[in-house]
Amino acid sequence: MVEQRHSRRVSGEGSIYSRADGKWVGTVELGWKEGKRARKVVYGSTKREVLSKLKTARQQLEQGIQPTHDRLTVATFLNDWLKAVEMTVRPSTFERYRQVVNVHLVPGLGKHRLSQLSPQQVETFLAGRLKTPKPRQLIVPGSPPKILTPRTVKEIRTILVVALNKALRQGIVGRNVAALVAGPRVPHHEIKPLTAEQSFTFLGAVRGHRMEALYTVALTTGLRQGELLALTWDDLDLEGGLLHVRRALQQVKREYRLVETKTAHSRRSLALTTMAIQALRDHRLRQIEERLAAGSAWDGQWNLVFTSTKGLPLHGSTVTVEFQRLLEQNGLPRQRFHDLRHGCASLLLAQGVELKVIQELLGHSAISVTANTYSHVMGDLKKDAAQRMDAVFVGLGRKPA
Repeated sequence: MVEQRHSRRVSGEGSIYSRADGKWVGTVELGWKEGKRARKVVYGSTKREVLSKLKTARQQLEQGIQPTHDRLTVATFLNDWLKAVEMTVRPSTFERYRQVVNVHLVPGLGKHRLSQLSPQQVETFLAGRLKTPKPRQLIVPGSPPKILTPRTVKEIRTILVVALNKALRQGIVGRNVAALVAGPRVPHHEIKPLTAEQSFTFLGAVRGHRMEALYTVALTTGLRQGELLALTWDDLDLEGGLLHVRRALQQVKREYRLVETKTAHSRRSLALTTMAIQALRDHRLRQIEERLAAGSAWDGQWNLVFTSTKGLPLHGSTVTVEFQRLLEQNGLPRQRFHDLRHGCASLLLAQGVELKVIQELLGHSAISVTANTYSHVMGDLKKDAAQRMDAVFVGLGRKPA
């Protein structure tokens, strides 16, 4: 049966016509945008196909979803999203977004039309990043790496979910297909911070070291590395024994920046231990000597507490490498610098400090974060609680059966 190409348009059907090349075209009114009448144009090989697309567009409008152009690709959308999101997140966060979009998402999913992207395509893409390449597999320069850790693949999915959430809010898509796909299971990293004895050994080993104060403050306050490296002398009240966390230090494209703390809860004031106060006083005297020795070469524009011998900000990886060298030199187990933060929390919990207090000291956004992070220590505390409960009744002369 030959399809009639110039039939009468049914009311509500939209404008439909066939072109000279045989393709059918349909339009539906989207209302007024920026003083201009907006329309959505759809194409199809048959009139029936165009009618189906127009029906979908009208249903989206009725649901408050703004139909997007069929030809909008994932790559175009993600690049537009990057431009819009740059001013709303921290520089390091944006840089990570940009890397993931350019290295992974655009090469892997960019060619697909956004309106047609399916959960199956996202799932296949993510699974492909976890596959082990065949022996002697040719790696094309500029292509995304084929082997990624589950944690990295999960991060890629998370960033895609964040981007598509904006498309969902704007009515560009009717659902977030990335949110419908489960991310890979990430192996649990068991936290093994330094014990009280090991911490004592470490602090004794770094006594007199140029960065003694840095390690002491890290272990006794639980500050994040970026928060430590952003401390200025104006943030310290050594007479009152207080430290104020206001910023974090980040390096983006070889440029150091002082940025807002990770969350609003991260802005906090902490009481310093006597040991930390003394270490900071010694550090200030040492820094004054270094500044005098450097002369005009000293660059202390931010009045930072922890700097290079020329007053420049310290690079996080440099600090970590030196920290791990000191651990190895003193026969202590290898640690990430961040594990000093975990060590602080674990020691406080072991001393019976309330979980709520530790949450505020660490700047966690919720007490559940603190409880989940340090569940390994909580187990020992639960045993201690049970033993204390036994002690209550034994003290009353009632021994357990």
